Amino acid sequence: EVEGDKKMHYCRIIPERGSWIEVHVSKKDALQVRIDQSGKFSAMTLLRAMDPSYSDNGAILRAFHPELVETVPIDAAARTALVGRIAVDDVIDPESGEVYLESGQEFTEPKFDKILTTAVREVTAITRPKDDIVFRSLEEDQASMHGNATHEAALLKIYQRLRPGNPPALEKAKQLFEEKFQDAHRYR
Repeated sequence: EVEGDKKMHYCRIIPERGSWIEVHVSKKDALQVRIDQSGKFSAMTLLRAMDPSYSDNGAILRAFHPELVETVPIDAAARTALVGRIAVDDVIDPESGEVYLESGQEFTEPKFDKILTTAVREVTAITRPKDDIVFRSLEEDQASMHGNATHEAALLKIYQRLRPGNPPALEKAKQLFEEKFQDAHRYR
């Protein structure tokens, strides 16, 4: 697919029986999908809907870039190892519950200095890869779900795309997703 003078990657999953899934790279270099000609949404939403373990951004980053993920003990020497890298998991003060960094946010000097003064003993960080399409896709997914990107929210979002006008109900969303993609009689 060509848009302007830029080549856009695109693929279609056409099952023997069941819903078609189109995957493409958006103008903002994020992965998007369409199911059966529905409206486009983040491919991360589809991934989250497939498995509750992907409710967490850290799990997605670990799945796509396991070789770049590192656990770093928090001490003064960690500054050079962390500043400029990205938090894989939320960095939360175990005593106060305050969130210093959310998964996907960058460690900055001021953030590191604040974390250094807390009871946080280690963090998990990732170096941003050259091709950061997964990061952009996660950011788009978080924004489209107003920071509530979970398995359940993803199921509801897909339900709303496939059944516009129907009131969103989690049980109906789960049932529709199972029928569309997990029932061997309907999807092969």
